[in-house]
Amino acid sequence: MRNTGRMRQTIFMHVVTALVVALSLLCGEVAVRYLVAYDSDGTCRFSILNKTLYLKPFRVPVHAVNDMLEKYRLLYVSTLGWVQRPGSTSESGLYHVNRDGVRAGSSCDGTPARGHGIVGT
Repeated sequence: MRNTGRMRQTIFMHVVTALVVALSLLCGEVAVRYLVAYDSDGTCRFSILNKTLYLKPFRVPVHAVNDMLEKYRLLYVSTLGWVQRPGSTSESGLYHVNRDGVRAGSSCDGTPARGHGIVGT
């Protein structure tokens, strides 16, 4: 009779241990899934306590660079390097680049700014 009591207690302890381990793994999985984020390039980063850890495999940030170039309206030209994209206007609206890629004093439609005449004929 005492032997069955010990057997039940041992089985109970094993079941409780298995449940605690399973619950711990489940909580860890939920926490990792909550703290891990993927960017548009597929790079995985783990952010905790204002620290960001980038996880392997690292990916080249192609989409992030393209988004940045679109935001700043830059274009790479082999002879000139990085230039403003033709037909673009800065975010502040102060700088304009005409369709030929030359900085202009007006909007990108090709008309001169007020007070500025066209020089040369």
